[in-house]
Amino acid sequence: MNLKTSFILTILFLLLGTFALFDPLRLKEKKEEQKSKDTKALWLKDAKIEWFALNANNIRVMLECEISDGCNFDGQGKWKTIEPAKDKGDAANIGAFLSAMKNLTPVEQVDIEASESLTEYGLDKPNAMVEFKLKGSSNIDYIKLGNASVIGSNVYAYTSMSPQKIFLVASNFSEQMKKDFFHWRNKKFFPTLEANEVKVLSWRNKKKNIFEFEHQGENWFFKKPIQAKTNQQIIDGLLNTILYLQVEKIAFDDKTSIDAKKILQQEPILQVFLESEKKSELIFYKKNKKESGVKEQYYAVSPERNNIALVDAAALDRFNRDLIAFRDRKILSLEEKNSIEQLELHFPKEKKQITLERSGADWKRKDRSEWKGILSQTRIKNFIDALGIAEAVNIVTEKNNPLDKYVDLKLVITKNDKTKRDFRFLLKSKRYAVTKGELANEFKLMGEDFLKVLPIRFNDLEEKANKKVIVEEKRDGQHEHTHSSQ
Repeated sequence: MNLKTSFILTILFLLLGTFALFDPLRLKEKKEEQKSKDTKALWLKDAKIEWFALNANNIRVMLECEISDGCNFDGQGKWKTIEPAKDKGDAANIGAFLSAMKNLTPVEQVDIEASESLTEYGLDKPNAMVEFKLKGSSNIDYIKLGNASVIGSNVYAYTSMSPQKIFLVASNFSEQMKKDFFHWRNKKFFPTLEANEVKVLSWRNKKKNIFEFEHQGENWFFKKPIQAKTNQQIIDGLLNTILYLQVEKIAFDDKTSIDAKKILQQEPILQVFLESEKKSELIFYKKNKKESGVKEQYYAVSPERNNIALVDAAALDRFNRDLIAFRDRKILSLEEKNSIEQLELHFPKEKKQITLERSGADWKRKDRSEWKGILSQTRIKNFIDALGIAEAVNIVTEKNNPLDKYVDLKLVITKNDKTKRDFRFLLKSKRYAVTKGELANEFKLMGEDFLKVLPIRFNDLEEKANKKVIVEEKRDGQHEHTHSSQ
């Protein structure tokens, strides 16, 4: 073999190796794709869908994608119903069905002749059928479902994409196709509105009380009927109740019908208003006839919907609570509680006081005195925790300040930013203690759980002290007094 021949063979082997390694004709990719095609009843890779229609149980449900480029076969699409009534579509339910349709894998498949009858499979008069149009295609494709197989929980299927095959597929796909219209339509009143977009939440309840809250920064604040701090968790919860409120049934598809108008002429039981970039409203009416054995429901109406829906009445109970339920009833916020660096506790009756400062996870005495007792870290920590956790059982208005004459504890806290706040506590009975409220002439009544950790005598802070709370009967001219016994 001469040098020229050897050179040509070397080049040839290099070309063959490169061809095998890099697969310029994408033979391996095509082989894998064909393998995937053979395992699917429908080949919908990278396809987008414009619309689909379900035909089952003598009902036709048609849905249309609202995205100009078509929707993916998942739950991220934007849909509307066309038949049997116009409405927004339930993206999650639609997406679940489309995903099942795209990934429909036959249990078995049989090749058939073009002239072969489909009657024995029940496909000449199918039990269910879905028609669909893909983006960029001029065809209307379909998949038909026929009889159940003799063995196994499967049904026969036939598709326009594989006209020479009969598939055997799982029957749960057939069950999805037979869902009623309500399954496919939107069940939220504000499907695109996010909680952080709402700036004002207000309502008028069945007691005709009006409440209004405004979101500023990261917190909610009262606007009506008072201006005060709010219970952030409660207001966030009420907003989410409205945003995620589920339609349980459509009572009337046409709000202009005679029966629908009768409902709209009633006095609303609850009106809720949301302000984001636009104003939204949701009105609830009492359902006069309560069906036996069925939970109570309200009619719900929104200007953004053409229908009247039924919703769970129990989900809206919290809107009928009294004012105190929406107020901040804690003594300190959790942030304030966690920032405490120093405590001054004054016990006026005993004419004693003690100053404590944080030392790592514990508390130690800062002042100098002859007292050599051991501090109860548990009692001190429980008391501080209660300042940021315990809620007043009530907030009352008093013309005369009950804290002017008698107090059982005067507390001064110093936070890590060196700011100070002082509080006074008066034991009114074994049921509650009084402390100053947020607004003028307001006082918070702290309940029994708070009393269990509130120190009202110096020795309540000692490790050896008995934590049992007792109440002394008040003498003439004195208040009731609670203390820890030894």
